[in-house]
Amino acid sequence: MAWRGCAALLVLAMAGGPALADDVVFFRTPSDNIHCGLIAGGGGLADCEIAEMSVRSPLPPRPADCDLDYGNRFQLEGAGPAIMGCYGDTVRTPDARVLAYGREIRVGQITCRSDSSGLTCRNGSGYGFFLSKGSQELF
Repeated sequence: MAWRGCAALLVLAMAGGPALADDVVFFRTPSDNIHCGLIAGGGGLADCEIAEMSVRSPLPPRPADCDLDYGNRFQLEGAGPAIMGCYGDTVRTPDARVLAYGREIRVGQITCRSDSSGLTCRNGSGYGFFLSKGSQELF
């Protein structure tokens, strides 16, 4: 599934779209700085957004076809490398559950772990991303 379509699924799920709301898990880190939506189905999809970055790590440049927000959304499918997202919505939601430090959540092939140092999400292929105020990495 293309990520541009994924963002639309998140918006529909947040709006209570038919049958999709049960397939999306929203969570946030205890600091409330990182919010994510995990979509079940296939190998899973993760869409995480970081609000504050004290240091902005070098990341891929904005794609020429991206005329929306870019630079603080990180996306990962169940297989393949993580990417920076181009988006016009948000995954931040006030009722997102808190993923306590030292805990993880898994949807499909994607596992996200919250630690006091930041959030790490990775897929079954070993690709993923790490997010914190001081560092953002795609791997």
